[in-house]
Amino acid sequence: VSLQSSDELMFTVDLQVLKQSRFIRECLKLDSSQSSARSFQPLRLSKVNGHLLKLILDWCEHYEEHLHSVAEFEENAQDEWDKLYNVPEWDKEFLKEVDHSTRLELLAAANYLDIDGLKDVVFRSVAYALKQCKPTDADKFNFIDYSVPHLTQYDD
Repeated sequence: VSLQSSDELMFTVDLQVLKQSRFIRECLKLDSSQSSARSFQPLRLSKVNGHLLKLILDWCEHYEEHLHSVAEFEENAQDEWDKLYNVPEWDKEFLKEVDHSTRLELLAAANYLDIDGLKDVVFRSVAYALKQCKPTDADKFNFIDYSVPHLTQYDD
């Protein structure tokens, strides 16, 4: 199947890899048992740039054998801390190369493509990083748009 990113980069991907995205399955009208490589028009993903799509496809290829699920994380959790912040080793290494703003974009793209496992992993890594940082360091996550007037009215 061919995918086209918002910046018009083309990716050819095995159908099995794409099944992790409910959005793509719906666009291609696939059920979870289909794996035949029918002929499809390139699918344009207008909200995902090439860099993010490459990261997403790398993640999906790694987890091609099984659909990543929240239940897997929670099953293996030792305690509440582990349940909230546990991220598999491969995912830690994968996300180590991704800066904070890209993680947030990756989270938004995984949400758009409806890939639960990737959403969960990225969300947990962001939550863990926030939990570990001092309040004065939280600005590095760029959650707040200071150009919005009501957010800056209390500045000294």
